[in-house]
Amino acid sequence: MDDTDSMGDMDMSSHMMQMYFYSSTTVTVLFSWWTTVNWWQYLLTLIFWFLAAIFYEWLAHFAKMQDLKVKVASESPTGKSYDVNSRLDGYADKRARIQAAFSARVIPSLLYTVRIFLSYMLMLVSMTYNVGLVAAIVLGAGAGHFLFYYGFDELRGKTLGEYMVLDDDDAVCH
Repeated sequence: MDDTDSMGDMDMSSHMMQMYFYSSTTVTVLFSWWTTVNWWQYLLTLIFWFLAAIFYEWLAHFAKMQDLKVKVASESPTGKSYDVNSRLDGYADKRARIQAAFSARVIPSLLYTVRIFLSYMLMLVSMTYNVGLVAAIVLGAGAGHFLFYYGFDELRGKTLGEYMVLDDDDAVCH
């Protein structure tokens, strides 16, 4: 049995991934059916991933704002914190307790799942090593960070200090 038989008669040279940056309007993105063959398909793909990176930044900002709202809501007037379960004690109706628990735990978990999925998709697209796609993702992330971390809050009259809560999560990819 030779090497070609062990590989199922598959020509591996046609499936090698490029490991260097290149500039071309012909690129396959994530799926074999998503191949750009002309400049307008490539442009639409660039716009899509630019907007996806902006959406990722919005999700990250939205999640941080939700975490801050929960933190503020979980503090008692005396300044002591209490957990979600103690907040749920005020709900006499079992259905109301379930709905409160759902919104306090399940919805943030689903948002986190969407953020993780999108971050992996953005990473995989950048691993095509296509200069245009990498640039679209980086520029989209920068534009989204500018818009959602600084721009809209200032326009609404809120100071940057109100939202500038830096933590270790700011240094990770998702």
